[in-house]
Amino acid sequence: MNQPKSVYYNHFNQSSHDVILNFDNADGGCFLIYEFHRDLKGVPKLVSEKRADHTIAAVFLSKDKICVLDANKDLAVCNFDGSNMKKFSIAGTGTGKKGPSITGKVDMIYPGPLGKILAYSAEDGGSLVLYDIAARKTLHEIAVNDVKAVYWNQNHTFAAIVAKTQIIMVNKNLEVVNQQKETAKIKTGCFDNE
Repeated sequence: MNQPKSVYYNHFNQSSHDVILNFDNADGGCFLIYEFHRDLKGVPKLVSEKRADHTIAAVFLSKDKICVLDANKDLAVCNFDGSNMKKFSIAGTGTGKKGPSITGKVDMIYPGPLGKILAYSAEDGGSLVLYDIAARKTLHEIAVNDVKAVYWNQNHTFAAIVAKTQIIMVNKNLEVVNQQKETAKIKTGCFDNE
């Protein structure tokens, strides 16, 4: 397997350490979920490992639920083991201000606060929406092109949206706080814990 395209840690689970690794493959991609024992003293003990094929991405929604974007660009919520799967669609669930945010398929998903995801669609110039899974509605949206990654601070009050040549800092309502354009391509980013 190649290097993962994204790695997500489950901040919602206080009883163990959970990590999702998303991979691009010729077969359509896959993800792996690793669960480690909470006590990492000494040699880390792997509690479980799960794999799902034919996916684009997976992100944590809560301590025991994930959201999966499959190879057909369909969204589903399920437990870590794939049980209790419920498919849903974001298309046509706009904030009401300008009509539906995402009119077609979702191209990528990114983690959000508890029970929410960020969904990106490249259609119509690009749109990133904060979607509430339980309420089944788009809460906030921002127009942005070429989203590569999204990084949240520890308490999910600010996010850094990394695009091809810019970083956009937004608050939890996706309101722009600051943005920086670069001449070179941006590879990655993170928040300092201090």
